[in-house]
Amino acid sequence: MFPQNQQMPGFPSAAPYQGQTPYVQQPAAQPNWQPANLPNFPAPPAQAKPPAPVARAYAPETPAPQTLVLPAPGQLGIAPPSQQAVASASGQPGFAPPSQFGVAPAPAFNWNAAHDRLRQLGQVGFYLNKDGQGGFRVLCVMQQGVHLQSVEGTGSSEAAALTQAVARAESWHATLPR
Repeated sequence: MFPQNQQMPGFPSAAPYQGQTPYVQQPAAQPNWQPANLPNFPAPPAQAKPPAPVARAYAPETPAPQTLVLPAPGQLGIAPPSQQAVASASGQPGFAPPSQFGVAPAPAFNWNAAHDRLRQLGQVGFYLNKDGQGGFRVLCVMQQGVHLQSVEGTGSSEAAALTQAVARAESWHATLPR
């Protein structure tokens, strides 16, 4: 648009004029001053060098470790159960059955069967959370055709919450149109 040697109208030239040197800012001169009336502080004392480490070809002798001896239960006032009573009650030496202590064993919960049943009923999502009071919450998202439903179970244990969720999923599935 403009020839190479011409300058654009209204704008100064980027090159210096003939015979002039470009402007270069010189650094400002620093004042040469000395602080007056400062006290003469003594130099800090030289610190003593720490002794050089000594290398030895052998480790220093250490005393042998002491052996720890645990007292017998009888010395602590704990009477062990008779081995004959424990062995005859459970059939295995050293293990007492829970019924001897008044505790019924927990019924076995089949997790695989519960999850399989939920899948048969149309489970598409499964969530297990602890609630703030020490219990558990199971939330299942169920789908049957175009019908979606969330089914929730709560309980004091994971098994109790899952059992309740399976029961609620069964009742939901029974209400679906066939």
